Amino acid sequence: YTNLLVSPDGHLTLIDFDHLRQGQLLTDIARCHLFYSFDKEGKLKKETLLAFLAAYNAVRPLEKVEQESFLTHVKLCMLQVALE
Repeated sequence: YTNLLVSPDGHLTLIDFDHLRQGQLLTDIARCHLFYSFDKEGKLKKETLLAFLAAYNAVRPLEKVEQESFLTHVKLCMLQVALE
């Protein structure tokens, strides 16, 4: 999530490949969801979330177990962010 730039019109740009590593896919998706899928009033920007999920699914589709555990993973990432 810290390697994404968001333009005023909502376009995302991925940067900073020097620390590229393999990690848990759901962590990336959940953290990006937490930081970029809500407007300033805290309202969900559904189109942003769907576009982000579609981009991930184009590269590596989420497995059924990942889809089913996504909301739980988001909650765990929220706790982690709060503790950071």
